[in-house]
Amino acid sequence: MALNLVKLSCNELDDVIAQANAEKARKRQDHIASTRAEIEALLAKRGLTLKEVFSSRVGAPGKRAGSGQPKFRNPAEPSQTWSGWGKRPGWFVQALATGAKEQELLITSGRKAPAAAKKARATSKTGSARGRVARGAPKAAKSPGAKVGGKLRKSKEK
Repeated sequence: MALNLVKLSCNELDDVIAQANAEKARKRQDHIASTRAEIEALLAKRGLTLKEVFSSRVGAPGKRAGSGQPKFRNPAEPSQTWSGWGKRPGWFVQALATGAKEQELLITSGRKAPAAAKKARATSKTGSARGRVARGAPKAAKSPGAKVGGKLRKSKEK
């Protein structure tokens, strides 16, 4: 069956396209059904279930591991949240443009307040138990006889 598409009107072409798309969808469903039947027959023949065969899959392919927990909430529409990863959603950008601060959009239930958490992290990083010196602290003066690069530095005495 060869159609001469050049001679068809726009309406006739639309009809042909609609018929072709319907036939394509029907054939796709038939293909899926026959493939499913083949897989089920193979599993039954070998005494396995689909869950047993694919139980080692931890997550969906292409998904990044992580909590995925929302960190920001739209105050105007509480059902809209954002985890802080990826492109900023429109409501977040618009809220910032209207003068809202990121801290105001944070979800604080079940978490430390942002300032307290930041202070706790800073204290744990610069604590004396680890022997670290806080940033900006003055460096100790070198003694005249200190080693520099493995060699004893000569003192400049006059």
